[in-house]
Amino acid sequence: MSKIIIRKATSNDVVHLALLTRITFREAFGHLFLDDQNLIDYFDKSFSVDGLIDKIIDSNNIYWLAFSGRLPVGYAKLIKNSPSKFIKDSNVSELQRIYVLRDFLNQKIRTPFTGCRV
Repeated sequence: MSKIIIRKATSNDVVHLALLTRITFREAFGHLFLDDQNLIDYFDKSFSVDGLIDKIIDSNNIYWLAFSGRLPVGYAKLIKNSPSKFIKDSNVSELQRIYVLRDFLNQKIRTPFTGCRV
């Protein structure tokens, strides 16, 4: 089993990120789309390389990538300032996404934010 490395993503990682978003989303939610073309259209709208570049350079977003050896196997997205009607504090962050490729779930990849400040 390869060592798992988790690091903050940069704009240089956007192609890995775009591919991971599509694969992991399909693994988790693809069965909910009755028409494969609708899923592909959703990918093109929500997970395009250009759209992800804009999101990854936005200082309010933080992306992490998980690697098994040199292979990208998962990612997480945190929105730093994300007020919620359910939380009275004004300093609220939101873990918006956390996905790991199905074949790597058994490697117990841990989130990088346990006990860290962003």
